[in-house]
Amino acid sequence: MKKLVIALIAVVVSGCNKGESTNAGFDENSIPSIIAALENEDEFTRQRAAIALTSKGPEATEAVGALVRVLRKESEAPAVRAEAAKALGAIGSKDQAVIDVLTEFSTYRQDRPIRDNSKEALAKLQQ
Repeated sequence: MKKLVIALIAVVVSGCNKGESTNAGFDENSIPSIIAALENEDEFTRQRAAIALTSKGPEATEAVGALVRVLRKESEAPAVRAEAAKALGAIGSKDQAVIDVLTEFSTYRQDRPIRDNSKEALAKLQQ
């Protein structure tokens, strides 16, 4: 019985790392898939996508435009917008649109995590 349980765990774990769609609803190994997930109807999926782009760092440069749009989108959930700001800092693009949006939201009074993540991201870009 113990061997069966261990074998089942091994099968489940090995299937999770083969570029397959995760419980987050997108392929975490595919930047285009992650970018598309930023527009998913599920807030949790959008937030996980922004977090995944943060972990990709400079490798996710193609996501910059989508992340800027997410941060600017007033109807977006604050948690998703805050993660988008963090992702912009992790990616490290010094594109003027990125600097502008992070500067704008570094003084954002309506949501502290958005403001704080924007400040931190801007500080990273200025190093």
